[in-house]
Amino acid sequence: MAGSYLILVKFQGDTSSMQKMEKDMNGRLNKVTKRFGQGLQKAGKMLKFSAFAAGAATILTSILNPLQEINSALDNILAKSGNIKDQADAMNTNVGFYAALQSAAAAKGIDQAQFNMMGQRVMELIGEAKNGNENVLSKYKDETDMGRALYKIVDALHKMPAGAKRTAIASEIFGGRITGRMAGLLNSGFNEPLSDVMGNVNLQELSNAITSLDQKSNLQSAMRANLDLRDLVAKNSIVSNHTIAAQNRTEEYRLNKENTLLSDYDTPAEMQRNLYDLQTKYYKKMLPIACFLVSNFNNGLDLIETGYKIEKNLSDLTNIFSNENPLLTLTKIYTLLKNYLDRGR
Repeated sequence: MAGSYLILVKFQGDTSSMQKMEKDMNGRLNKVTKRFGQGLQKAGKMLKFSAFAAGAATILTSILNPLQEINSALDNILAKSGNIKDQADAMNTNVGFYAALQSAAAAKGIDQAQFNMMGQRVMELIGEAKNGNENVLSKYKDETDMGRALYKIVDALHKMPAGAKRTAIASEIFGGRITGRMAGLLNSGFNEPLSDVMGNVNLQELSNAITSLDQKSNLQSAMRANLDLRDLVAKNSIVSNHTIAAQNRTEEYRLNKENTLLSDYDTPAEMQRNLYDLQTKYYKKMLPIACFLVSNFNNGLDLIETGYKIEKNLSDLTNIFSNENPLLTLTKIYTLLKNYLDRGR
């Protein structure tokens, strides 16, 4: 659970370098995929194995774009840090301490939304007590750090004997629905899960990291907002009445196609059923191939690419495609290409 707060993203490299990396890799993948897919399809026609060949080629082309993964990771960590910082500020507590409490609660089955509701209830009741309204948390009315107050309240409930009385008090504080999720936390208190999730993490370093990432999150939001505004101006100079008319004509063609399909629904429905049947038939054959290609991608890509450069004759590949086991077939291809390399050296 604590791992989500320990991953610090240090993003280096400008946009142009990342785009170049993306373009180079995509070009290489497309080139190798095309060659390998063609070889598989030739052998597949002779052995009525074209569905497998097409599936293997599709697997290669569907490997995730690394830039997309990096952008997603960057957005996620910045958004997470921003949310933690906002909640910690609302509770007037240290951001690292808040993140630690949230992770400890998560280790006991309490999700982020439920934890936020716990904090909200504590702030409401202590706020009422500060205004002179007696309630179950009146003894905590002098607390200013709501994160510390929440810690003390849960610790006090943990020290009470388990039973109806403790459940009733917890329900009065947090509400019955949240209390139903708090059994594990009430039995352990915060100290046990805090020890588990924090490990060797330094609280001050964690606080500094989240604060720094929150500042970067704010910068990202401001820059994207500015980009959106500038794009409005740019779009205004591009979008014309002709653009809207062309879009409308395209939509009209789409609706005509849709109405045509609806008028003879049985035909596309039959096509779809046949596709489902085909997917089911070859699923077990394609899955081991996917696992094989992914697990051997780093070395296999170089082997396949080099193998085609030094040996373009597919006769040997055609011979081994007679085997009915797809995984064994790909293993033989891999071994064959490796032997070509070894002889080349």
